[in-house]
Amino acid sequence: PTVTEQVDRFLAGNTIGANDVLIISGGFSDIIVQMAAVRAGTQSGAQMIVNVRQAGRELAAQVRRLVAAGAKYVVVVGPYNLARTP
Repeated sequence: PTVTEQVDRFLAGNTIGANDVLIISGGFSDIIVQMAAVRAGTQSGAQMIVNVRQAGRELAAQVRRLVAAGAKYVVVVGPYNLARTP
């Protein structure tokens, strides 16, 4: 499921406590899928950057949803430098 779907499910079935720490992680799959499209020749590197930036904005929107639902403490874990992985 996407991060949005996971947040939907979480908010539908949970109440956020005053001292809860929420950890949200995303972006790995977005980058991998976009880079695969560049390598396959189905999109340009510039379009990949546009798409990955949009994915980042969508992740931020989910963090804002959690804060609006009462979360005081949200830790966002994004992708590490994938250029340094084998």
